[in-house]
Amino acid sequence: MLTFLKQTITTSISLKFVLLSMKGLRVMSKRNNLASSVFTQQRIHYKHKSSYLYKMMHYLLLMIRIEYGLYLTILEL
Repeated sequence: MLTFLKQTITTSISLKFVLLSMKGLRVMSKRNNLASSVFTQQRIHYKHKSSYLYKMMHYLLLMIRIEYGLYLTILEL
């Protein structure tokens, strides 16, 4: 029973993280499209910003995964 609960919690948390990351990417792509349609000069700036945001989000998700892995190992102990 305990392992089943642990598995359901892990799947729900991972699904939430996936949905959050997809939502963030969608928002960034919308911003990028808006910027490219308004000004061509600012498009480069916004593209650079969105790639920076993407990298930051990637590192944030990595850190969350590491922390979550530590949390799981603590639960197993």
